[in-house]
Amino acid sequence: MTQERERGRLVVLVADRDIEEALAELFRRPESLGFGSLRFEIRRYPSRDAGCYTDAANFLRQFLRACRYALVVFDRRGSGATPSRRSAPPSSRRRRSAGLFGEIAAGVSLEGCQDPAFLKLRRILQEWFPKAEP
Repeated sequence: MTQERERGRLVVLVADRDIEEALAELFRRPESLGFGSLRFEIRRYPSRDAGCYTDAANFLRQFLRACRYALVVFDRRGSGATPSRRSAPPSSRRRRSAGLFGEIAAGVSLEGCQDPAFLKLRRILQEWFPKAEP
């Protein structure tokens, strides 16, 4: 593989496994997001949200030569929604699995999504990885 083709890769730094699973499934559906195929690598930052926020540039330096694009994805309010989970009815307090986020991302319709952060992510990916012309 040539260096230029290799530099087309995307590295994604995420804060936790929930984000990792969801993005991995979304990136396997480029046609649903309206971008071309991409090669990606997802890395989980050990210090979670705070570490992604404060140290992402240092962590990603190791990928400068190997990857052309990088994304950093974390929860701005910190990890978890503990207060809302405590106030939830007992029947909904099941332990959640990171795999659940992947399952949702694999099957959810993306067509009507109006979330500003998601729309921004989709627009960026469409610019970085345009669909191939037939």
